[in-house]
Amino acid sequence: MTSRDLFVAAALSVVLLSSLWLWKPRKFPAPELAVCATKTEALAALDLIKEWGTWLTGIQTAAIAGLALVIKRRTRAAVFATVAIAMFGASIIADTALLGNLPRMALRLSSPAHVVTCETCEPCPSIASNAPDRDSINIDSPEGPSPERLDRRYDVYEMTVSETSGIRLGFAYMLSHWYFIFGVVAFAAAFVVELTTRRASRRLHRPAR
Repeated sequence: MTSRDLFVAAALSVVLLSSLWLWKPRKFPAPELAVCATKTEALAALDLIKEWGTWLTGIQTAAIAGLALVIKRRTRAAVFATVAIAMFGASIIADTALLGNLPRMALRLSSPAHVVTCETCEPCPSIASNAPDRDSINIDSPEGPSPERLDRRYDVYEMTVSETSGIRLGFAYMLSHWYFIFGVVAFAAAFVVELTTRRASRRLHRPAR
């Protein structure tokens, strides 16, 4: 791979990595958009995110190992292979950060620090009309919502990944998936270019009859 190919691969990687941030998707929690859910459903959602993130990280790690062989051949496909490795690497980093914070997020479901205040939200169906505002209840209090009571604070996608980041889980999850999709597209392009290059090379070196 020439220095020009390396520059093109780096430029494409930077554009793709920054595109999701320049697109300005919703990064921060919006209590008014949270859906009603139970604590059991929230824990189940976190468990599903853990399983999917673990599988996604594993398959991308294997793909990176295969792409390294393509780069070693120094063909045109190395440009797309480099971009794919950058995208898969970014997705793995996002998934790792997310998976590392899931246990803490599960604990925060029962923490008084995790209180969503929404003055304009309609009460969830399981709460009587004369009940106190569910979004300002201290969940450590005996009168707080039970694990099976519907509550907007149990929408894990509106939770922040950590207490200090301010970025919601839904945005981090979106990052890892879009980087994975970009990686898959670049991986497919590398495969097609590598296959085309090999076929052209065989035709070139085929002895004349």
